Amino acid sequence: MASIGYPIIEAAPDGTFTVTKHASAGGRVSVDSVKEQLLYELGDPKNYITPDCVADFTSVQLGDAGKDRVRVTGIRGGPRPPTLKLSISFTERLEGNRHAGLQLAAGA
Repeated sequence: MASIGYPIIEAAPDGTFTVTKHASAGGRVSVDSVKEQLLYELGDPKNYITPDCVADFTSVQLGDAGKDRVRVTGIRGGPRPPTLKLSISFTERLEGNRHAGLQLAAGA
């Protein structure tokens, strides 16, 4: 478990991406592991709030793209949300997500 690495996202301009990892890192990237992470992360797959848009994962397609590589397509994005998602971790090991109505300058 000590050599498990973080995933790498190779993003394309059209919104598709490949999930992979460093060859020397432990762990595995597979269609099943990416599905499990998406299920863990997404509260509402039709309205997943990001800083750039509200993403719709209901038509996502996952495909094997080689050893430790998964191709992800079919995610759609809507307008940018009026609030931003804020994730906070505390040293007391409390974690949470909040939506903050931050007023940002244009282009920020």
